[in-house]
Amino acid sequence: MTRIAATARPARPRAVPSAGTRGAIQHASAPARAIATSTVFAGPRRKSLDSIKAGFATMEDRFKPAAAKGLDIRMQFELTGSGGGAWFVVIKNGTCTVTTGHGDDPDTTLRASAADYLKISNGEMNKVMALLRGKLRVQGDMGKVRPFFGCFEKR
Repeated sequence: MTRIAATARPARPRAVPSAGTRGAIQHASAPARAIATSTVFAGPRRKSLDSIKAGFATMEDRFKPAAAKGLDIRMQFELTGSGGGAWFVVIKNGTCTVTTGHGDDPDTTLRASAADYLKISNGEMNKVMALLRGKLRVQGDMGKVRPFFGCFEKR
């Protein structure tokens, strides 16, 4: 009877993600690539709002007329709870008008608690996730929401 000696099989190269490339695979045995790293400075951090009222008070100042070219949007905001209220914003003919209270015939109505909307405004809560979780509700023409917010500079 012949005895066969057990020999170790060579290790199969393991696939690992290559640093710095999306979706590319590099074998573990391949030499690592040198990757230049740098810190990108995108400017000053966005200033946080202290209150919802401050956000609506500065909305006309942050308005970008060039971005509103050809838009006709009537947006109603209904924010509940402490610090909330109602605001009506009209973008038409390259101008922006913000009034307190309810307006006539809005295209879209946004509803949220004042606390949640403040988090959204300050970038602490994602708008899409707020919509999916029911923290931000949209009634009316949802297609007007994105162009509306594109008409304003970030704080």
